[in-house]
Amino acid sequence: MKQQGLHIWKLTTDSNQDLNLRTELDYFQTHFVGISMKGDWVPPLLRISGKSKRLRDFISWMTSAPVVSDKAKKTLEELIAPYTEILPLIELRGKQFYAVNVLKLVNCLDRKRSDIFFSPNDGRIVRVRKSFFLEDRVPDIPIFKVPEDAGQVFVTRSFVDAVIANGLRGAAFADPGVSPIAAIFQRRSHNVVPGVPE
Repeated sequence: MKQQGLHIWKLTTDSNQDLNLRTELDYFQTHFVGISMKGDWVPPLLRISGKSKRLRDFISWMTSAPVVSDKAKKTLEELIAPYTEILPLIELRGKQFYAVNVLKLVNCLDRKRSDIFFSPNDGRIVRVRKSFFLEDRVPDIPIFKVPEDAGQVFVTRSFVDAVIANGLRGAAFADPGVSPIAAIFQRRSHNVVPGVPE
């Protein structure tokens, strides 16, 4: 989405027709939160949903941890290496897939304009439903998270262009300023960027 001259999208997947991975939700309270895990990385127990469905370059798992094919890893690694660590996750149909741990947290969320859900018990941020950004705080980098919600991964034009140019399939780039609920219930794509390979 173009917000005040910015091009930032929420990285997600269109998982209705594709194979999905599942893990216990509480796992993500302490993993993929912007902290390195490379030193003691052990892949979690995974369940595979839709085993006979399409296997893409981006696989649906949790929005906090993109899962990519070996092809996507090789294509994107140089671009995103300074801001991430790429961890071996699972082998599917004889192919290796990786979890991307985004380490770069950028304090650029516009809290006044964003739709933030706070816990009624302790006032902590549970999640950010709609994200808007402070233009002067967004660095020129391809991928990042915000401290308020490490459960979302945001990407910029260079990341999107690399996905399109290399024909990587399965990624969707959603407008961070729009709640994803409508797209989920209507079973339509979250993607708002033209030219993304299907």
